[in-house]
Amino acid sequence: MIFRSPMRSVYLIVIFCFMQQPFFAQSVQVNMKVLRKNGEFSQKMLVTQNKAETLVEFFDTAGESSLNRFSPKMESLETRYIDTNNKEYLKITFDSVSRTILSEGSIVKKYELETPVYDGNGALFYVFSKILPKSNHPYIFNLLQSKEKRMVKMYLKYVGQEKILVNGKPVESVKYETGLVSKVLSVFWPYTYNYWFSMKTHEFVKYEGPVGHNDSETIEVRELNK
Repeated sequence: MIFRSPMRSVYLIVIFCFMQQPFFAQSVQVNMKVLRKNGEFSQKMLVTQNKAETLVEFFDTAGESSLNRFSPKMESLETRYIDTNNKEYLKITFDSVSRTILSEGSIVKKYELETPVYDGNGALFYVFSKILPKSNHPYIFNLLQSKEKRMVKMYLKYVGQEKILVNGKPVESVKYETGLVSKVLSVFWPYTYNYWFSMKTHEFVKYEGPVGHNDSETIEVRELNK
């Protein structure tokens, strides 16, 4: 994906585990097994929901994590980046009232109130599963690359229905595509990203896209929720 650092081909294998936590309706832990040409790695994501907000915590292969807060309508509220020593080194606050994005208290970007903004990290796999367009009209959003202090406008659009294999098992899915809205920027980054979601549950099941200009990756779940 455009928000990911260049790396070799990746297969993320995901296990969904359900648990209950006090004060929250439900938490879902997603354990990921990452296979690359240079070895095997682990990642995980923890999604916790209550009536007020959704928390998506994503742990990458380097041992760092991001804690993402969303409103019930999946509007971005806050993102915190934490290093391997459990120390926060970047905090992003999304203010829809003043139409600003704050980075550690400093304004880094202004955005249009009617255009959603999402920070570019692994939480997007969950976010996309909740905002899938219900028509053929593209869903337009801003992707914030917070570490680079850069923002690009992207689209998420419906492509069609497909029967695909996920870990060797057939899955009835719907396919979506994301890419840059700007035709000018697309000259320099002409790539698109493909996502598949279960027709039955709307949950994310597979992803394919470029990593840099010379590589690609595939992400797929290990076990599908029934």
